[in-house]
Amino acid sequence: MRHTKIFFYVFLSLVSYFCSAQSLHFLFITKKFPWYTQSSLACYLKGLSQRGHKVDVFSELEGDNCSLIVDETYSLFVKKLPKNIKKYDVIVCNNLFLANRYVDLRKKLKKDAKFIAYITGPDIQVLDSSSCNTIIKTYDLFLVTNGFAKYRAFIKGVPEKKMVLHYTPIDFSLLPFRLNIVKKDRTVTILVAHELCDYKAIETLIYAIRDGIIQYCPKFRCIIVGDGPERKRLEKLAKRLEKKKSKLKGKIIFKGWMPHHKLLDLMNKSHILVVPAATTKNGVRDGISNTMKEAMAMGLPIIATRHPANMEVVENKFSGLLMSERDISWMSHHIRHMLRHEEYWIGWALEAREKVMKMFDIDKCVDELLTFVTK
Repeated sequence: MRHTKIFFYVFLSLVSYFCSAQSLHFLFITKKFPWYTQSSLACYLKGLSQRGHKVDVFSELEGDNCSLIVDETYSLFVKKLPKNIKKYDVIVCNNLFLANRYVDLRKKLKKDAKFIAYITGPDIQVLDSSSCNTIIKTYDLFLVTNGFAKYRAFIKGVPEKKMVLHYTPIDFSLLPFRLNIVKKDRTVTILVAHELCDYKAIETLIYAIRDGIIQYCPKFRCIIVGDGPERKRLEKLAKRLEKKKSKLKGKIIFKGWMPHHKLLDLMNKSHILVVPAATTKNGVRDGISNTMKEAMAMGLPIIATRHPANMEVVENKFSGLLMSERDISWMSHHIRHMLRHEEYWIGWALEAREKVMKMFDIDKCVDELLTFVTK
């Protein structure tokens, strides 16, 4: 009887706490939404809505409703900011580029509102600009999405007390685990899915296919999903190599962007995901790839470069294979090694899923965000 009373009072306390908890009004500022690459923002919409908070999104550019399915109710403002900025309790800029453009919003916020910016990796260069000190002083908190970016931000002057390491979530309910072993006489599918820009270093994979994969595994295809400033150059490179090696013809396929649910379906049918990110001459580095996180959750074997953000997630020979940046011969070697030793795939896949579930669980990440903004 005594235990029943204790349980009853604990239950009442919890109910009282959750009922009295303040419902917050969030505004996320992003470049384009809905958009193929914004699955993490969709996770925040889901998690915050389920916890009774209201979420609005301001998108600088008009998105594509077919690119990303978002079931949650939210208000979307395109090209024009909401008129009444004072109604928001929390404003979150999705990277430092946006944080720099919207720094003046601070003057329009109510006094106790939180003004927050993400630091993702490539945007670190903003801290080299003349507006660096203004950004650091204006924002209350910086959510850094990988450890190396946090270190670099600290070196560039962001106080440690204003930064927290905060991984962005993925939705495991969309990511069923399925190991796709290569069946005899079936075509091997090698997948890469990124924005096509210099720090993604997609050419490393294209050259690796020319130098080693076509001889070892004639029945294969390399599908490149994404678009960006490097696409034309990469397509020209692939065509030039095709002319020199006829066996390459039609093997390297550029798909452009595809809706998120179709990309997940393609990952489900692929055999290897390659993440060839590399540091540029200007020192720009990539963050943690959402596609890599989702692929690891689904059991897709990973080959990634020893890029700081990649190494934070992939553990060599435990949850995938790592190689030096821009190393064509090692890229070829790792793909051949992975295809020769499918017996390792299940162990790597299980380790990978366990790792990403600990780091990027939607409930964990959303609860962390709420903890940070209510401090």
